[in-house]
Amino acid sequence: MIILKINITQAGYGKKVVIKDINLEINEKEITAFIGPNGAGKSTLLKTIIGIVDNFDGSILYDNKEIILTSPEEKVKNGISFVPQGNRVFEGLNVKENLEIGGYLIKSKKELALRIDEIINTFPDIKDRLKQNAGNLSGGEKQQLAIARALMLKPKILMLDEPSLGLAPGLLSNAMGLIKEINLKYGTTVLIVEQKVKDVLKISDKVVALKLGEIVFKGKPDELTDMKVKEIFISS
Repeated sequence: MIILKINITQAGYGKKVVIKDINLEINEKEITAFIGPNGAGKSTLLKTIIGIVDNFDGSILYDNKEIILTSPEEKVKNGISFVPQGNRVFEGLNVKENLEIGGYLIKSKKELALRIDEIINTFPDIKDRLKQNAGNLSGGEKQQLAIARALMLKPKILMLDEPSLGLAPGLLSNAMGLIKEINLKYGTTVLIVEQKVKDVLKISDKVVALKLGEIVFKGKPDELTDMKVKEIFISS
């Protein structure tokens, strides 16, 4: 079932057009990886979907409803979560308080506590650190917390912008495994922008490659040959 239908004529910042002619259908409960060189427009695409980029011409249908004019806050309420680059957490608050912010729409304290318990069991590195200041976590732990916070409202779509950024090589496999586990455990549709191509292809159902703001490949990971990957990442 198609959960997201994207038809972007163009989008960007000010007078600068970053992406154009983007036509995509995202299937429910699948992981779609977005790859391509720096500056290809991958992050801009996710930001356009969530509504951070407002210089936009086109259409985005979510569950067959147009969301082009919907605010980022409304999109979060309706089931789309976005985790930007940089392991962003509220460093002055502890882990539990960060998760409570993620569940800000949950009015019942009991329900909020149950949701935290449910989510935290998926994240072993921060499970026992609810009282620890988030600013003292490692980069990998902050990334786990940022993703956990985004899951607090049970989103249908989770968008991740380079979750491997800043992670030590030894943690990359764990991070990708965690994303796959979230996809399978919660049935969450995942859109992931990632530079670690070989690693993200292992967990993805579909891959979309962008270059110079346009789609140059979309298909299954096993259809993406090494030669095609080289072509995508060679500068024009």
